[in-house]
This record gives sequence, structure tokens and C-alpha cells, in this order.
Amino acid sequence: MKHLMTVGLLVAVAACGGRAPAVGPIAPPTTALPEGPTPTASAQAVNAPDDFRRKAPKPGDALQIDLPEPEVFTLKNGTKVYLIERHDLPIVSVRLVSRHDGVKWDCPKVEYDPQRKVQRASICVERLTPGARSFAAAMLEQGTKTYNALQLSDAFESIGAQHGAWADWDSMGAFIKVTRDQLDKGLDLLAEVALHPTFPKAEFDRLRTRRLAGVRAEKDSLPAMGSNAVAHSVFRNNYRHSYGHSLGGSPAEVEALGINDLRDAYRAAIVQGEVAFLVAGDIRRQELHPMLEQRFSKLPRREPVGGPDVLGGLSLRLRTPAVSKAVIVDKSGATQSYVAFALLGPSAHTHDRDVLALMNVILGGSFSSRVNMNLREKHAYTYGARSRFAMRQRSGLFTIGGNFFADKTGAAIQEILTEFDKIQEEPVTEEELRDARESILLALPGRMESVMELGSMAADLFIYGYKADELRTLPERLAKVTIADVQRVAKAHLAKEDLYIVVVGDKAKVLPQLEPVEHHGNRLHVTELDPWGEPLKGTVK
Repeated sequence: MKHLMTVGLLVAVAACGGRAPAVGPIAPPTTALPEGPTPTASAQAVNAPDDFRRKAPKPGDALQIDLPEPEVFTLKNGTKVYLIERHDLPIVSVRLVSRHDGVKWDCPKVEYDPQRKVQRASICVERLTPGARSFAAAMLEQGTKTYNALQLSDAFESIGAQHGAWADWDSMGAFIKVTRDQLDKGLDLLAEVALHPTFPKAEFDRLRTRRLAGVRAEKDSLPAMGSNAVAHSVFRNNYRHSYGHSLGGSPAEVEALGINDLRDAYRAAIVQGEVAFLVAGDIRRQELHPMLEQRFSKLPRREPVGGPDVLGGLSLRLRTPAVSKAVIVDKSGATQSYVAFALLGPSAHTHDRDVLALMNVILGGSFSSRVNMNLREKHAYTYGARSRFAMRQRSGLFTIGGNFFADKTGAAIQEILTEFDKIQEEPVTEEELRDARESILLALPGRMESVMELGSMAADLFIYGYKADELRTLPERLAKVTIADVQRVAKAHLAKEDLYIVVVGDKAKVLPQLEPVEHHGNRLHVTELDPWGEPLKGTVK
């Protein structure tokens, strides 16, 4: 553009038949510039060189956190209701939550226990249908006895409802959020979705096509492939358990699912004794109780056999780790590598969960954590690295890592191993422990800004059997955690010899970087997996 403007000027000068005049210095103005308005007294005070500018402002008053404790009551059929009243806005959210973990059991020999009044199985074999539960949740709003999918969508839209259904590792359910004046209609629709889904064939075929496209696309996502590889390494190597598969399933697993698999997953979850309501918003118990009784008194009863309760709360236990301690998923040409250190973690029922939460914030659970400051700020290997404890019903999972520049993969792994040793061998500081407490507590108000978030937080009370005052007593419990407690749980729950190292990236670039890495005093044995966690050719190094 500048070139064209220059040519244009030259053409114009040539057309006038003369040369462009020489450019000389600009003469100073011959008259004084007009003065601006006189600054006001307040402006003069702001711009004055006062001493306060040399000092940082004092911190404000400490934030007062009002953590809720839900009111708990029970419907006639034994279903619990957790209610958190909040009357600042005329909005109500309702969640119907099942704490069923999706595992199915074949129990050929069943005996009746008269003391506990339950049927117990002496021999049970786990039967898996990976992906069935999340697919079933997606189908709940695709047709009911009264509405087809479009009619149901229109009915929700007519009352301005936010709605949906979900399934995760330990729960499944449906929810609505409506204005208080539309709660009756909203509960009618929630009951229709939760109690009367029909799983129509046409919608099943349509959704399966979409889900297949989604899971096939995981081969283009480093974190998705890493998650699949982590599940295989930690769980499927030693356990035949649903945790060893992705929630959505692999392409082959999705293709193998039938409508009856989805119906079975739904029927096992939405039954008396497995579900509860989590309600938050502008509603009182005396109004809510009859509304729920009217619509949900006929929840299906539990099947005679099935689920963890029959097995007395079966939980996973660590076995001898497999020989291979590292896996790689090849993504040729990738400029980054996804790295995850993973190991079997504690379940959600551990008594150490508060201490583990603090330890994790210090290690890698916040922006200012040791791992992030090392790998991002000090070495510039990544835009961010994190650690996390995912505590579930029957076991947990600990992971630490992130996306790293491909040529820094090996160096990043060495630094993570260093931080892993340090958190166990060196006590954290008082400052780190104090900052971790504040990080957890000061984040809570932001997590409770809406009635949907309140209902989600309360769901853990039911899913994991926590006491109703779990949130209210959190500050007191965190205050009791000591430096010695943090070091104790780090040694107890971060066993370096049980670590699996998962790498997703360009195999040609990454494998040479793994050569100098030692794991528990030994060279790494590397197994190659496909994008969905299935082994390819065994050990590759």
C-alpha cells in the first residue's frame, strides 16, 4: 500500500510538470498555544507527589465465607432430598442423581441375609459394557412416553428451562433449572425424562453416529489420547473394571452397544436406594416436599442383585504393578507432547482427603504450585502443568503433567520426577501451607455463585456419603492440617515405584529422549498403545 501511494505522488508531480519540493524542518509556531482549562482541586490532589504512592495499599477485610449446610429430609419411598434455600433470585435448580457407578455383576449364587434384609452374592463376576451409561444418559431426553425428542425440547423451551442429563464415573442423572413460577411444569418434565424414557431406535441410530464421530476424533487430541492411555495403564492392566475405559467408550465399544445395553444401564441406576434429589434456590421444604412426592413416589425398586451394596462396598486394591512402566501413543508430526504421570489413588472415602487437597495445591494444583513454577516459569517447557487427585467411589486416580514442547519432553519428565521426590522428602513451608488453605477457601464463593453450582457441590454429599456439614466444617478441618500431615500423605499416596509414565507425541522425537530416564532405578520399558488405549506391538524399547 505504501508503494502504491508513493507511485501515485510521483505521477501527480510529473503531471504538474515539476519536481517535488525539498522537505525542510518545520518552523516553530509564531503564536503561543492556547492554555487548557485550569485543573480542578481534586485533579491537583490526585497528581500531587504524595507519600502514599510510595507504599502498597493495605489489604482489605478478610473475606467472610458463608458455607451452606443443606436441610435433609426423606420421601415416603426412602429417597433423600438435600435442600439449600437461596432466596435472592426466584430461581430453582433440581438434580435427580444416581450414585450408581455403572458396574454390572453376574452373580449366579445368591443368598438372602435376614439380618441385613438384603440378598448377597457369594460369587460375582464383573460384566462390562463400556460407554453404555454415558450413552444412556444422552438418550434420556430423546423421547419419552408422552413426548418425542422435538416435543420435549419445545416443552423445556416454553418454560425457559435449563436442562440436561449426564453420566460420569460415579453418578448419572438429569437436572432442570427454572424460575420459581415454572417449577411445577419443570418437575413434570424432569419426571418424564427420568422415569419414562423410551430409547427410540431412530434417535439411537442418530446419536450413535454422532458419538462414533466424536470418539474417532479423539485421535486428534493429545489430552484425550492421554486420558485413554492413563485409564488402561492404571486400571486395565491390573483390573477388569470400567475405570479402565473412557466414559464414552472406544469406536469398537460404541459400535457394539445395543439399545438393550442402554436400557440395562438406565434401569440399574434410576432405582430406589440409588437416587436422591439435590435442590437449591427459591423454595422451602413445605412447598417442595409434596411436589416431589406427587411425581416421584413410584420410583422403580432395586433389582434383586447388583451394584456395590450387594458386594459389601467392594473397592479396588493395588496389586503388583505390571512390568511396563511407560506407554507411548504415537502422534506423528506433533509439535507438543502430552505427558502424564499416573498412579492408583485413594477413593473418595479416604480420611486423608483434606490433607491430600492441600498437598495437591502445593505440588501442582494451582498456578503458583511447585510443578507449574518449575516447568513453566523456570524452564519454559510448557504453558501450564498441573496435578490432580480424582477420588471416586471404588478407587481414585492421581495424575500430574501437561502439554510440553516436543523437544523438551524428556527434560520435563526428569523435572517432574524431581518434584515428586521433593514433596515426599522435604517438608513444605508454613507459607506454602497457608497459601494452599487460602487458595481452597477463597475459591469457594466463586463455586457457589449460582443455584446450579450449589446443587452440584451438594451432590457429593449423597454420592460419597459425606455428612451434611461437610462444607461448613471445611475451614476448621483445613486449619488443623500440619506440615507433618502433608509430608505423611505425600509418602503414603505418592509411591514412586507405582508410577506409570504416559506420553502422547511424535514417537520418533520422544523415544530418544526417554533413553536416559530411569524409573525406580531401572531403564524404562515402553509399550505402545493406540489412541483409545489398546496395546499395539508390546514393548517398543
